[in-house]
Amino acid sequence: MESFRTQSAHDRLAALRPPATKNYAESVSYSRRMIMASAAGVIAVVFFGVVYLIQRQAPVVEGVPIAVVAPLDVAPEVLLEGESYLAIAAQVGTFPPSLSAGDTVRVVVVPRFDDNDVTRTLDDNVVIRRIEPPAEFGNTAVITVRAPLTVATAIASAEKIYLAVIKEAAP
Repeated sequence: MESFRTQSAHDRLAALRPPATKNYAESVSYSRRMIMASAAGVIAVVFFGVVYLIQRQAPVVEGVPIAVVAPLDVAPEVLLEGESYLAIAAQVGTFPPSLSAGDTVRVVVVPRFDDNDVTRTLDDNVVIRRIEPPAEFGNTAVITVRAPLTVATAIASAEKIYLAVIKEAAP
């Protein structure tokens, strides 16, 4: 009992506490590693961001920016007053299989069955601009044409349309 009276209260309480499992030096080392990893991540993000921004700038040869020019064989198309680009969903068999961009066609319109109108050929010439072939198991091609707005109206009210080539594109 005498030994308890000579020790201070702090020493006696320390004897009752469980020993610490983590020391201070180890926790400081872990904090430093976390700070270093975070700093490395920030530096990497900044580096790759700067590289990305540099690559987005226009290429420069001897201090002169390079201009991007359209190919010489493609003339820009200008739509005239009353013209439009029109997408036509055409079933396979309603247009010639040899149909290609640049062909001039006439549109044959079949009216809806409940309409009193008759099948007719539209007077306006239509120029094929692009042909998207049918999907793997589909039978509908999407044909983009350059045509007057009257053609768009006639096609919109038709049950079915046919395309007849009247002039093939120059090879």
